[in-house]
Amino acid sequence: MLALFVLTGCASSQPGASTSSPSPSVVASSQTSPSALPTASPSATATPAPPVAYGVFLKYMPNAAPPLPGPPEEISVVATDGTVVAHVAPVPRSTAPGPWLSASNSAVYFTDGDTKVRALTPDGKVRDVTTVPGGASIGSTFAVSPDDRRIAVAVLDSSANPVKALIYVEDLIGHTNHSEIYATTFASHGVGPIFQVVGWHQGHIVLFLANETAFAGYHLIDATDATRLATVCPSGWEVTGNIEPAGVLCWRNIPGSPNQWSLAVESWRGVLTMVPSTPEGPYCTGLSPRGTYVACSGQPIVVHRVADGAPVPVPASRVVLGWIDETHVVVGADTPPANVVVDITTGTAAPTTALGAYMTALPGGLD
Repeated sequence: MLALFVLTGCASSQPGASTSSPSPSVVASSQTSPSALPTASPSATATPAPPVAYGVFLKYMPNAAPPLPGPPEEISVVATDGTVVAHVAPVPRSTAPGPWLSASNSAVYFTDGDTKVRALTPDGKVRDVTTVPGGASIGSTFAVSPDDRRIAVAVLDSSANPVKALIYVEDLIGHTNHSEIYATTFASHGVGPIFQVVGWHQGHIVLFLANETAFAGYHLIDATDATRLATVCPSGWEVTGNIEPAGVLCWRNIPGSPNQWSLAVESWRGVLTMVPSTPEGPYCTGLSPRGTYVACSGQPIVVHRVADGAPVPVPASRVVLGWIDETHVVVGADTPPANVVVDITTGTAAPTTALGAYMTALPGGLD
């Protein structure tokens, strides 16, 4: 559910932005079909009640002009009624604006300074967890597994050209069971590549790649040897919006029809489901976590059911930022309140005092 933005200090990117076809992959690929992904076994137990869901906002100075009030960087955990239930002001990093965030199914993990990783829970408690490489020329991104047991870390060392990059996986606590699963170099021409670990899906790692001018996409890789299992969105399609447990939104221009688009949802297993009657195309930046709805920016915003494209009336306008759960969508407006949480079942819009960009939901795992 993570809303992507660059925090490695090597390049800049807009969430979901896509400007050209994917560049050659830098991860090993024994197959391009996602058919190798494990199939979940049917559970013999009753389905548990869904957990209470929250949204996570990040205020950091580059996304605010003029500067927002309060500390320069702040992470806020917000309930579906807009209430801020927990917040923390981390120490800024040397290499990038804002801390790096990763949400498991129980906590928001964040960098506090260059190397320290801490956890914030909805009850407001903050604890030290681990450390990652960091410094004036080294930036790390990471993803904590949904069960809080493992951490995958991507490291970029830009102290020399070419830039060195590596991925390692280890236990979240204690740096035990450490394994470096991939290493490579990138030629840099002043800006640098984007090389980020952004999530876990069924024991595999979701990696985001881009070079200095082009979006290269999301790759699902094996957590033991970095073998590429799948690349999100087929050739000719572009990614829009955030990654979710249900997959990713993909769009493309309809051949011979300027300013007309097709929209689809691609699951992590590579199944592409067309979403009918969605003329908004790339303006649809919000896929709900379980893939029931897509939300499209506009005045007003439009929510469509994925199954049939049927619109669901929503009393909000401007920019879709993401979903907290299957019925609550976060919308950013041009005028105060800057962010509102909309319940699509009741039509109520709850303002929140949380400032900055909407980043992810909590629970935030991609399983």
